[in-house]
Amino acid sequence: MGGDSFAKWAAKQPPPKSTILSFFKPNNIPSSSSASSSSAALHDGDQVDVADDSGFDMSTTSSLDDSIASLNDERLSSAPSSLTTANDSDDDYEDEDVDSDGEDKDIQDVSYDDDDFENPPPEKLTKKNVEPTAGTSSGAGEEEKPHMKFGKLANKEGLQIPREKLLDFYERSSSTLIRDDDLLRQLKYDARYGEKQEMFFAKTPIGKRNKFTGYYIKEGSQFKSAGPRALTTMKDGVTNNRVRDEEENRARIRQAKTKRYNDAPELEVFYIGCASNRTEEQLVDYFTWHPRMGPIPLGSRTSESKLYTGVHNGHMQGFLGVRDNHPNDKNSKFRLESKLAKPNPKSMWQFMYRMCESRTTRELAESFAMKHSRAFNKRYGVEEHIITPVRKLGSVSLEAKAVKYANDGIPLITFDPDWDRSLENKYWTLDELTDLPLKIGRNELVKIWDSNRPKDRAHVFPRLSNTQDLLDKFPNPPLSFFDGKIDHYDEYLAIIESRK
Repeated sequence: MGGDSFAKWAAKQPPPKSTILSFFKPNNIPSSSSASSSSAALHDGDQVDVADDSGFDMSTTSSLDDSIASLNDERLSSAPSSLTTANDSDDDYEDEDVDSDGEDKDIQDVSYDDDDFENPPPEKLTKKNVEPTAGTSSGAGEEEKPHMKFGKLANKEGLQIPREKLLDFYERSSSTLIRDDDLLRQLKYDARYGEKQEMFFAKTPIGKRNKFTGYYIKEGSQFKSAGPRALTTMKDGVTNNRVRDEEENRARIRQAKTKRYNDAPELEVFYIGCASNRTEEQLVDYFTWHPRMGPIPLGSRTSESKLYTGVHNGHMQGFLGVRDNHPNDKNSKFRLESKLAKPNPKSMWQFMYRMCESRTTRELAESFAMKHSRAFNKRYGVEEHIITPVRKLGSVSLEAKAVKYANDGIPLITFDPDWDRSLENKYWTLDELTDLPLKIGRNELVKIWDSNRPKDRAHVFPRLSNTQDLLDKFPNPPLSFFDGKIDHYDEYLAIIESRK
């Protein structure tokens, strides 16, 4: 290896703690004459071991004499200082990173006054520092996908990526302590977020619980880190938009229901349902009774099939049948004895419903049926009837009549094989609804919830949308039906007048 080649090679090597040059003359660079005299000691081919602390092992032969002799003072003096003095630096040296003043080109002074961390002098970020970090969406025209860390930040198209860049900038400035207000203003403008928000910058950690550095905002007496605060607000905005859409949908539903409430007639429905896993044939057979059969024998009744008596006004939407929300009403005893029955659920059945001539009639009919049900359960020692709170009957004669029916072994209902279906469209009086047993047509038997298919909707309740529907289904209402229903009565009169 020639002298020039060796010098070039040596200049590029990391400086060891002790170099081959310091072996000959540790404190000074050897002159040409000293190098020659030193080389004379090596002419005999003696092997010289370099101390272990030199950082490497090597042996020197007579061939080294020529290389060292070729080194002159001029070449050594032009070598970097890291080679001329041992242990000057442990770092690699790169000429291209030093300008004419001997300073790093890309390293910036980021020191601030500790007493003024809110408004330190702005520091410029280089272009490479404002590019999106790994995991962000980037590039114009690319599909906007939620950041793997931040998630969805905007509903409006075109804002996802700018907001990711803004949050990345907040994170970076917090870790590097480099402030760039001009860049921040641009990022906030692009993200359409917090453009009028006053910002501060902390070089030293602040905060009471979770200390932070970088950009922050003031909320009252509290300091909030700008990045996490912005992320929370952005995600809340996405959620609030979704909630707002849901609220608008609910508002439309409420509006539609309000129209139903306003248009649907108020009804006077008396009904009887049943919780049972018996088949339709078994139910008809079990609940069919005729006077010629005599009183129902003691010991012949069970609680396998439980009857439920109730009333409603159409649930403010004109529904017909048993109360439509029984399957989902947590407070419903009918639901408790059917869907929630132990050990096994029972199906919900609708046996019958009757349109009453007035509100008073429907309520007293329910009270009469409940009086009979209590007495019947007591006489036969079974819970065949579900008992619920009702209006006080308030009539000694009706109470006595209900109890006598039960004690005489006469049931509340019976399926009538000769049922007249036209009776389903009349307005029933209190006398008719207290004449037991109440007759039911087999065609009226409907399963409204099936225990074998609990997730299926077994029955869709019919409804009357307006007064016209009421008159089509139940013609010739008595005046008592319109007690307390002035608007419906006016509609009724208008319809009657239009038919003339």
